[in-house]
Amino acid sequence: MSGENPPSQPITRPQVYQIRVQGRLDGRWSGWFDGLAIHVESEDPLITALTGPVVDQASLRGILIRIWNLNLSLISVNQVEAGSLLSTHLPDRDKAKDC
Repeated sequence: MSGENPPSQPITRPQVYQIRVQGRLDGRWSGWFDGLAIHVESEDPLITALTGPVVDQASLRGILIRIWNLNLSLISVNQVEAGSLLSTHLPDRDKAKDC
């Protein structure tokens, strides 16, 4: 068996997530949340969505910990297809890739 190649790990691409929290986050927080686009989705009730690519599960966990540290109530975490979101919800660096 010394001539066999070990099974290779699939190369994974960042997955796009939409994370919704109760409350308001200003777009200036984007850098702290690994460049996710931040927009207020609803005023009543006040809901903010963070949307964009997340490189791996460790990064996703880091983002969720930051939400926890800010004492924001988590509403949902969803993996979404990049094409299913309006382009205004994706960070600028990803808009350029889709063109």
